[in-house]
Amino acid sequence: MKTASFALGLLLSTVACGCDAATPAPIPTGPWQEAVISVSDLNRTAAFFVEVGGYDVRWRGEVHRSALDHWQLPAQVSAEAMLLAPPWADDGHVRLIQFSGAEQVPMRPGARPWDTGCYFSVMLRGKELDKRYQEAVRLGWWTESEVIPVDFGTSKLKTVIFKGPDGINVAVYERLSPPLDPYWPEFERFTQAFNNMQTVRDRDATYDFFAQILGLSTFYKGEPSVAATPTYSNFSVPTQLTTASRQLAGIMSPQPGEVGRMEFIEFMDLAGRDYSARCLPPNLGILSIRYPVADAGTAADDVVARGGTILYAPGRIRVGPYGEQTSFAIQSPDGAMIELFTAAVEP
Repeated sequence: MKTASFALGLLLSTVACGCDAATPAPIPTGPWQEAVISVSDLNRTAAFFVEVGGYDVRWRGEVHRSALDHWQLPAQVSAEAMLLAPPWADDGHVRLIQFSGAEQVPMRPGARPWDTGCYFSVMLRGKELDKRYQEAVRLGWWTESEVIPVDFGTSKLKTVIFKGPDGINVAVYERLSPPLDPYWPEFERFTQAFNNMQTVRDRDATYDFFAQILGLSTFYKGEPSVAATPTYSNFSVPTQLTTASRQLAGIMSPQPGEVGRMEFIEFMDLAGRDYSARCLPPNLGILSIRYPVADAGTAADDVVARGGTILYAPGRIRVGPYGEQTSFAIQSPDGAMIELFTAAVEP
């Protein structure tokens, strides 16, 4: 029996399981490039990543009309964006978007972990998590719990889920021992995002979607698990329920490695609300995850051939600071938007 925090601990395991031989070839060509987050105030949310996380502002500017049209937003809607990342990171960036002239609602009001639909959190690695916790609280961010120690196999960890404005959750993990994989450079605060979390109605249906439609391979696909004894939960599951509330998790990625992962968890015995109808722009929250593909048109055809549905058809958009891209979007069974794009063709 694992602890109630077992799924989060698994993210930090260095052992990946093998791929299912029946899984088709991956459509993404690498880790996801960025998480796109719709916010009501760019500066307020950016302060967390910059001041607490040590991120750089890579770019700031107006969202090009072509991107807003691609999302089928009315002509009166405009937006400003900011791209944030640690100095060394080539992937796992955070793109904040502030819409103007749009009617918006929170994607996940209240953002309880067992409420299904959209994205629950983006996930980072951190250092000196107790200090980061204090800094975040001073900025006005809250947390799902206090910093919680977790033992997983031979790994000793600390974890906390930061809760920011607009229903944004950022889960951060500190590996105490053994050392992190050599992939990670020396860092003082946060790494780039390496994973993201969805709370789903049916773990197996979500697993099949990512395996059969996108061709992602398995990092972890577990059996239902509960805590051996009542324990504090990083998901805020009441302590007396942690020995009975089953969690069923999966983690997948386009290729083995430390980054670019998709995680999903089903709370089998906790009934929450479902917000899968609210996941689209311009609503507030974690809006999308963007994966690169070799050719967006071909990738969209492959998605359809594998039984998937296109949400936004391939179109040319201008994305700062990269220039023009061809992008299309699909949705997971619980409404989370995944955008797939061809690399920039002009500066």
